[in-house]
Amino acid sequence: MKELPQGWVTAQFGELIELKYGKALPDKVRDGHGFPVYGSNGIVGSHSEPLTNSETLIVGRKGSVGEVQYSAGPCSPIDTTYYVDCLWGMPFRYWFYYLRHLKLQNLNKATAVPGLSREDAYRLPIHLVPLNEQKRIADKLDAMLAQVDACRERLDRVPQILKRFRQAALAAATTGSLTEEWRGSQDSSAWEKVTLSKICLSIADGDHQAPPQVENGIPFITIAAMNEGKLNLQKATRYVSPSYYEKLKEHRRPKVGDILFSVTGSIAIPALVDIEDSFTFQRHIAILKPDLTHITSKYLLYSLGAESIKEQALSVATGTAQLTIPLNGLRSFLIDLPPKKEQHEIVCRVETLFAFADRLEARYIAGRERIDQLIPSLLDKAFNGELTAEWREQNPDLISGENSAEALLVRIKTEKTEADRVTLIHRKSAKTKTGKNMKSKMIIPVVVALKAAGTPLTAQALLTQSGYPSDATTEDLERFFLDIRDQLKLGAILRERSGDDDIFTLAN
Repeated sequence: MKELPQGWVTAQFGELIELKYGKALPDKVRDGHGFPVYGSNGIVGSHSEPLTNSETLIVGRKGSVGEVQYSAGPCSPIDTTYYVDCLWGMPFRYWFYYLRHLKLQNLNKATAVPGLSREDAYRLPIHLVPLNEQKRIADKLDAMLAQVDACRERLDRVPQILKRFRQAALAAATTGSLTEEWRGSQDSSAWEKVTLSKICLSIADGDHQAPPQVENGIPFITIAAMNEGKLNLQKATRYVSPSYYEKLKEHRRPKVGDILFSVTGSIAIPALVDIEDSFTFQRHIAILKPDLTHITSKYLLYSLGAESIKEQALSVATGTAQLTIPLNGLRSFLIDLPPKKEQHEIVCRVETLFAFADRLEARYIAGRERIDQLIPSLLDKAFNGELTAEWREQNPDLISGENSAEALLVRIKTEKTEADRVTLIHRKSAKTKTGKNMKSKMIIPVVVALKAAGTPLTAQALLTQSGYPSDATTEDLERFFLDIRDQLKLGAILRERSGDDDIFTLAN
């Protein structure tokens, strides 16, 4: 086992962090204003009354198990989450990154619905880092991951750029501008504008009746097998018998060189039949058999992929929830048809441009994978000590003695024990006086509340942070100020942490 960096210690998750249950806040109850409402995978709405009072970490408990979110201010984590709102003065950003690094999703034990047990999380061994180093790590990760995010954002523009590039290539190809110079040096005849029905031997669709299925046989595809613009029989999920296939009419049997075209749902996607394997398809797909004496298969493919065809498809489509191109409408689509010699030249040039785009796309995919691997790599370096190794050497006094993680762990354990003891006392007291826990809220010592907040608090904010409800009774408030006098004896800490002289006046 690798030796821990100087000043670090090993502890258990549950010694430092409490995962509190989020509370149900149905959509119909949220008023849509104010503070963010968090589900297990991020913000799901807003509400004017937050559950937490300050910075909060949210951990997915159901659904997106182990996903970690950070809220810079008050928020409402719902009942599919755990939340952390007290870190005993440690920086929330540091623990946001550390919880992501822990990969809590690996603790999922649920079957039908993913779920995270906090008891499993509490048993996890973790490395506790000195407080000064925690702040240093959080700052470095903030800066470095901001650069990673900016790089990812720029990189993710590439697919849209390539899509526009391919569309521009098809538009130039099917309107004549791509071969305009070439055409000037050739003895070429003029282009014609023709309907699909004039340059296809047949235009049909798949069987309108659901075919009988068999366990193994001839693939029966849906649009999913061609929605990327290429035929992929691996996406077939159903099969039909050879006898069913043999009964199909010839114009419904795909052959190499035919063009498939989606006519229902995700309309106007063309795909070339470029395999010898037998297959059949549903009625949501049309099949065009080109007349090769007038048009090449690939020129027809590229013509059907142009934006002008998509516009024609939308103009004739029927339906609202699910658009459908009627076959008569498809047969009337217009394309610009050049002579066969120029068709071959166009196809050659388009394929050259598309090959260039494909290479760029492959580089984008590889770059995106490297970016995705960079984040866990940075987190690994941060939490095994590499990221701050030089800083530790230059600042030994900031990670030793009372600044060490060992001293931090002792302090946290002491404060947690005191908080638990005072909570129990107040609960018993409230139960004795009212017959029930006061609003079921945790009451914690004032010094603990101040240290957990880590920032100056007003008198009212200190009351809230300590767990006293806004409608606390006079006796509750008296008990609050007795806490200050009897527990603390820390005028200096109060002045430093509270920033509110009214508290001191009232406390004395």
